[in-house]
Amino acid sequence: MDRLSRIGIQVPQDCVFCKAATETLQPLFFECPFTNRIWTRLLSWIGINRSIKGWTEELTWARRMARKKTGKGAITSYVFAMLIYSIWRERNMMRFQQSVFEEHRICREIVLHVHTRGRGQPKWQQTLHSLDRFA
Repeated sequence: MDRLSRIGIQVPQDCVFCKAATETLQPLFFECPFTNRIWTRLLSWIGINRSIKGWTEELTWARRMARKKTGKGAITSYVFAMLIYSIWRERNMMRFQQSVFEEHRICREIVLHVHTRGRGQPKWQQTLHSLDRFA
């Protein structure tokens, strides 16, 4: 939204999820209570318990996870990518199509994608067996 404003297009500046912060990269991803909660839930599902930081720190952490040669590392980086895509898609749908935000639906959609993608990834198999349920 800040980029659109700089080129003269008037749009609401508030975060579509929490309505509290100005929508920029940093608050939208991980600082907004709603997007933070989704990431926390997904990490918990994978079996990772850590405090969520800002965009730069989370991106650095996800990069480190992606370099690991384990199924859990690969799944975590895949979930991270799906989360970024899903948040951006939901944000656009809410902003431009008046869609309704449903945290549980987004989480379940990402979990389904992980299981679907994981069928063809041999090194994911052991980790996927422990990730059968999502609450």
